[in-house]
Amino acid sequence: MLWINLSERAKLNIFFEIDVFMKEYRRESIEIIGEKGSVKNTFLKGYGKGSKLAIVFPGFGYTCHMPLLYYPTRLLLQKGFDVLWVETDYSTNKKYIESDDLERSKWIKEDALAACRAALSAHGYTQLVLIGKSIGTAALAALLTYKALPEDSRFIWLTPVINDDEVRAMIIKNPRRNSLFLAGIEDPHYSQDYLREIQEATGANVLALAHANHSLEVKGDVFLSIAILKMVIEGIEKMVS
Repeated sequence: MLWINLSERAKLNIFFEIDVFMKEYRRESIEIIGEKGSVKNTFLKGYGKGSKLAIVFPGFGYTCHMPLLYYPTRLLLQKGFDVLWVETDYSTNKKYIESDDLERSKWIKEDALAACRAALSAHGYTQLVLIGKSIGTAALAALLTYKALPEDSRFIWLTPVINDDEVRAMIIKNPRRNSLFLAGIEDPHYSQDYLREIQEATGANVLALAHANHSLEVKGDVFLSIAILKMVIEGIEKMVS
């Protein structure tokens, strides 16, 4: 077995680097009044007057602390973005679970619009990146027609729910060329035909990942899952650079 020992100075340097990174931004929350009241959020902000903002919409039980959203957040912070986590968790909300499809759709839309309005009014941002995971891509679809978005807004669709007719129709009717769709072929929400239809209609960038499931992971293969995560982060970096 090979053990790699770090000198005390190397250990101190690593801890110093981590400490510096943590001090480069502050954690806040802003008032977001959505469809059913206050929306939980975390606003990660740099200490300067940055012009770049990212808003992250999580999945159904897939939180912003999980890999597909945590590491893009780290990347965006590193690139000078302020990042708003819209921490809706509809999977634990009894009223949401008991609602019909129409009410759920309206709920997601109103929460997304409220989050965008609150974040954009907090500062004069001129660049915007929107990231959604799974049900969070329904929030992105709702924002496609929001006229207050900066002209060059970028959309990152992680495991999009394109088998939802309403979501797919919104994407096709409101094309955003600055979009990246990342889907796993083993994801039950994946459809090669729908994804091709979206790409042809919008000119968006599409990355379909073999063996990947709805978490863009490969069951039983940690190393391949990490390799896929790296591909996802690299794809996002190209979109936001």
